[in-house]
Amino acid sequence: MPFLVQTITGNVETRLKQAYLALSRRYLAQLGAAESDEDAATEPKDWEEARERVVRAGSSIEITEQDRLVSSDLSVSSWKPVEVINGLNHIAALIAAVECLRERGWEIHGCMPTQQYADDTSDEDADAARQRKPDLWGLDPNGASFALEAYGGVRYRNNSKLALDLAALEREQGGGARTLLAAQTSAWPVVRVGKKLTATCAKRHGDFSRECVTKAIFESGDYQILEVEQIVP
Repeated sequence: MPFLVQTITGNVETRLKQAYLALSRRYLAQLGAAESDEDAATEPKDWEEARERVVRAGSSIEITEQDRLVSSDLSVSSWKPVEVINGLNHIAALIAAVECLRERGWEIHGCMPTQQYADDTSDEDADAARQRKPDLWGLDPNGASFALEAYGGVRYRNNSKLALDLAALEREQGGGARTLLAAQTSAWPVVRVGKKLTATCAKRHGDFSRECVTKAIFESGDYQILEVEQIVP
């Protein structure tokens, strides 16, 4: 199955925002279609009616050629509502990172917006994480390469995602790239410049851990972008 949003190279900020707009319109339309005006104004009378409404709300969301008129980076296919909302949250974190870095003179060269955004639901392990491309990549103001991983969920460290993202960035660090993480401020544990950040991965992903040192913290609205270094097992 293709990614919900395909790899973007060139004009990344504009195309991310177009993808978010197209997906959000489809997602909100799905929610509206799931509830009639009468349903929306009343509580379910019993569990059976409640289940019927839940089933309607959980119906697949169809991404069509019409949606691609807004964003040509979308994949035409059927998607579960949870896949779409996870994708929207992940794209929002990437947009915040792009805006933050662009304002500081960084160049954005490419993005993979929805390759692996879910909370601990994939079968990815440390080796697989190190093989894939980062969520966002480009050059800093001095021409050095950077790689960034983003998280759109609510608790970055309380699942395998942070450990997997650090494993992915470990390879980029080995190649000399600056390495960054982006998430909502509320999703981070307490972070301070110069302090260690640790994460553990579930057994189904290989039962491993990673730690790093926070080098810098950038603010972008409700998001924080951390530059991290010294990523080690």
